[in-house]
Amino acid sequence: MTSVAATPDPFSPGVGDGRADSIVVSIAGAAALPGNRKKVEYAVASYVVVAQGGIAVRTLVTLVPIAFPPGSRPGTTIDIAVGEEWDGRDEHGGFVLDGTYDVRVVHALLGRKTSGATEPWPAGDDLVLGLVATLSGGGPGGGGEGSPWAGYGHDGVKLFGIDDAGTTVRVDDAPPEVFIDRPTDGSTVMISPVSVAGRIVDASGVRDVWVNGLPATLFGPQFEVSLDLEPGPNVIDVLAEDGAGNRAIATLTVTFAPDTTGPTIVIDYPLPGDVLLATPLNLVGRAADDSGVTGVFVNGSAAQLAGGEFHAAVDLEPGPNRVEVLAEDGWGNRSSIVVVVELAESGPPVTDEDGWVRGEVFDDATGEPMAGAVVSCASIGRWTATGDDGTFALPVPPAPSQPRPLATHLVMGGYFDTPGTRSITVSISKFGYLAGYRTIDIGRLPAAVERVVSPVWLTKRDLVRSVVRAAEGGTARSGDGTVQVVFPPGALAEDTAVTVTPIPRGRTLPSPLPGSTRFTYAVDLQPNGLALQPGMSATLRVRNSLGLPPGALVPVGRFETSGFPAPQWRDVSATRGQAVVDPTGQWVEWNGLTGFSTYDINLPSLSGALAPVAGLGGAPGGGGGGSGGCAGDCGLPPCHQQETGASSVSRSDGALREVVEIGPTGAGNPDGLSPWPLRLVYSSRAVAPTALIEAYAHGGSMAPVPVLGRNVPSIATPYVLEVHGRRIAVDYDPALPDFEPGRARFRYLFDGRSRTGEMLPTGLYPFGLSI
Repeated sequence: MTSVAATPDPFSPGVGDGRADSIVVSIAGAAALPGNRKKVEYAVASYVVVAQGGIAVRTLVTLVPIAFPPGSRPGTTIDIAVGEEWDGRDEHGGFVLDGTYDVRVVHALLGRKTSGATEPWPAGDDLVLGLVATLSGGGPGGGGEGSPWAGYGHDGVKLFGIDDAGTTVRVDDAPPEVFIDRPTDGSTVMISPVSVAGRIVDASGVRDVWVNGLPATLFGPQFEVSLDLEPGPNVIDVLAEDGAGNRAIATLTVTFAPDTTGPTIVIDYPLPGDVLLATPLNLVGRAADDSGVTGVFVNGSAAQLAGGEFHAAVDLEPGPNRVEVLAEDGWGNRSSIVVVVELAESGPPVTDEDGWVRGEVFDDATGEPMAGAVVSCASIGRWTATGDDGTFALPVPPAPSQPRPLATHLVMGGYFDTPGTRSITVSISKFGYLAGYRTIDIGRLPAAVERVVSPVWLTKRDLVRSVVRAAEGGTARSGDGTVQVVFPPGALAEDTAVTVTPIPRGRTLPSPLPGSTRFTYAVDLQPNGLALQPGMSATLRVRNSLGLPPGALVPVGRFETSGFPAPQWRDVSATRGQAVVDPTGQWVEWNGLTGFSTYDINLPSLSGALAPVAGLGGAPGGGGGGSGGCAGDCGLPPCHQQETGASSVSRSDGALREVVEIGPTGAGNPDGLSPWPLRLVYSSRAVAPTALIEAYAHGGSMAPVPVLGRNVPSIATPYVLEVHGRRIAVDYDPALPDFEPGRARFRYLFDGRSRTGEMLPTGLYPFGLSI
């Protein structure tokens, strides 16, 4: 005997589905002619025993007559192939249990004399009984020439040879388990085809899987297939068959809602209303869609698209320009967004009559000077950029000498307030950073004078963008989680990508705060100028890192870039309510958010001293003015206390501050070095040596009067600072000085440069101040 095989293996006899209900035990071997015996006929008997645990459950016997060719010599062999079917039943006719069974086959060569043989070869039970008796006489492997003839009611049969072999077969009537990993039952998808994938668990392994009749690709026990869906509900049937032919089916329902909306488009640069100074414009933005973005077009021309981000060069004409961005998704849906920007008209050429606005720009995160920041003023058509040292010098033509009608005074980026005088707003920007603004008066003084604005510190715009759905509402968060904006359903007119940027320090605000307030928390919300739906408001939540006590009320200011007569801070507490520290003390919350801008949650400052806040200690001492002794807004608690006439350095930003008194109460200075001594020289890696000169002028006419909606001194004379031969003319900045009866404050940050723009060496320099 050469081999025994049982197929199919495994099989499922008890299922009755017509698939793998039985096995065939195949026996292959060869029979050899046992000797030169005449008048002997031969047969091969196969005795199959199916057992489990050593106990036979079924016995099968097959006898096949064979004939050697005439004239065959002893030892001549012929091939034998016999098959016996087992239906999975035991001796009593019942189906066996699932499990593995041993199949043993005894293969015997029998012979009997033909003389006198009148009956066919025995079969059935008679053969079994006779064969057992024959084997008992010769035994396995026995029955050679000396074996006796066995007579048992049939023709005598002799055993000439015996062999045995075995195999195993598995009975499996259990159906497979089907697990569908995706999609989820009851889910809604927007794209088709959809990937249907899952796993089959079965002891016999998986043979085939069909999904709605389509054969799936198998990866071991895992399967996957791509299935086309029809709009609306789709029933998905997954049919699996294991190795024994058992089948199981799992069903789920998926609703196909085709994507009918275009991609979401966000323009990162430029922003609406930006005034640009050069063409072409390098427009940058992002487009996203669940079905993929296949193309972006800017004013009809294809933009460069990579990883959801796009950019395009756009030619501009002087004046307003409408730029339309159109995006298309994988379903052919389109959406568009329009941004209107202005290309500034060419300004007048620089002449000897021009004055200069100078300043410095720093990166707030590193403290390093910022090169390449764009400094521009749309109203005069001039722009420049900061150098490697972060400084800039912007030429400014003098204002017209003749008054103009009020209707012609309103120009973008500047305005006129008195005859022959105008205030201009300088914007400082760099891609990826929040912008800064400085407003100054020009035109009253002789030509070729300088105005120096306070240092500008730019902070990076937050990289995290939260898409808030209009219908559902949602929460937009800053990247560090310290600021949240909670939108109720319906607050937004359309789905909006919101950027929330915490402002870390007062120096990084877009413009200095009024002297009556002090910095605590601030946040910038983009897209700037976005208005919520009428009657709706969102909640702004800022983590209370300063530890303000629960229940504390904090005023809120909004920075308006389009404010009249210039970009300015506006107190919105009276109309939209104050912020309040929540009962847990973890968050400062304001429920009055109706539009996007830069918001400052600040504490008030009274003239001469800061207002006390419960839980933070008393108000710091001060020598007048609204800063409470701080050089700039340094946060809570106060950085230091300031005595009138003294020098100090702020611990928050290292700024030098020098306070002098001018007039009846400030005539004398104790050191005798100069009328107003500079007694402290300070420099740092982040900034050039500077000195904040703060003067208090005493006089009877120092009361503020309203002019075009803002407070300016009743006297129109600017002050002039002279240091080491450099003459610097500065107009009043109405956002900075504090006014008291008979007393006004003037401030100037000296940048340590000579008349030629070079840094002065360390030393003691007298200065002159004329008001």
